[in-house]
Amino acid sequence: MSPEPMVNGKRVGPHKNILKWKTKIAWLAGIIDGEGSIIVTEGKRNGRHLCRILFVNTDVGILSAAKQILSDLEIFYIGQLKPSSGNRKDCWTVEVNRQIEVRRLGRLLLLYLQSGAKREKLSLALRLIDETQKTAEGKRSNLRRQLGKKRLVVEVN
Repeated sequence: MSPEPMVNGKRVGPHKNILKWKTKIAWLAGIIDGEGSIIVTEGKRNGRHLCRILFVNTDVGILSAAKQILSDLEIFYIGQLKPSSGNRKDCWTVEVNRQIEVRRLGRLLLLYLQSGAKREKLSLALRLIDETQKTAEGKRSNLRRQLGKKRLVVEVN
């Protein structure tokens, strides 16, 4: 039997590590519930669906904690500064837009999102990402186009 891992000189059992990650992912889901967006769009030319998870905030502490969680999960994100204008503060946008990354993060967040509309939209995004598969030639193909279905209209209240 292998010994338990050590962190900062303390033994860390598997239960503590799992609980720590569940707490971090639940916290990130709360940030996305309150300050975030789940965006599903359909390309005009190719009919492919693009899904993004993003949030905007001005608090540097919240942003660094969220970016650290994404980095620890090895999820690629884009962080952009939107400079202040008028009487508004500088704000940062953190965006996950690679479809494989949206799928990984979305599956983790789905368990913890409290907003019914965001949970429904994220479920839709995950289904659409799963429908888009690579063909034998390595090109991406949208199954909706193969099946001859028309453009998807999404309404979330």
